[in-house]
Amino acid sequence: RGDVGGFVAADSQSPRRRSFVVSRAGGIFLTGATGLLGGALAREILRVARPNATLFCLARAEDDAAASTRVSEALADPDSGVVDPRVRAIAGDASERHFGLPRETYARLASEIDLVVHAAGSVHALAPYASMRSSNATPTTEATRLAATRPGEIGLAHVSSSAVLPPVG
Repeated sequence: RGDVGGFVAADSQSPRRRSFVVSRAGGIFLTGATGLLGGALAREILRVARPNATLFCLARAEDDAAASTRVSEALADPDSGVVDPRVRAIAGDASERHFGLPRETYARLASEIDLVVHAAGSVHALAPYASMRSSNATPTTEATRLAATRPGEIGLAHVSSSAVLPPVG
């Protein structure tokens, strides 16, 4: 489609079927922006997003200043060192309930986004599920929970590495 999006929020049984396309979103929440894949997704999202869109990037950090440093290091233009002004870093933790955000911050975020792009996670083909749950399953639950705060109004795109590697064993 020439876009990162095209995400459908509800099944065909729903009376409100809405397509969530990055180029039409006003607010996009991205997990994993400081990782290799997440950084590439962030750059592509910014390339196709509206000029007035906001890309909220969750970063594991103690406060928003530290999160901003981590996001800036990951997303700064290599030539200029400048980060797109549409990027807003949010300190949190994808493995915690509501991403570890205070209730007011979480509610404000939910009211300002149209799309959740969940790309945070850990990839280790040989690790048992129990050791990977907090870095993979829990964040997926939280991304789904955030999208469900306004059913049919917030789209959800989930990036998974489960189909990338061949089955083990």
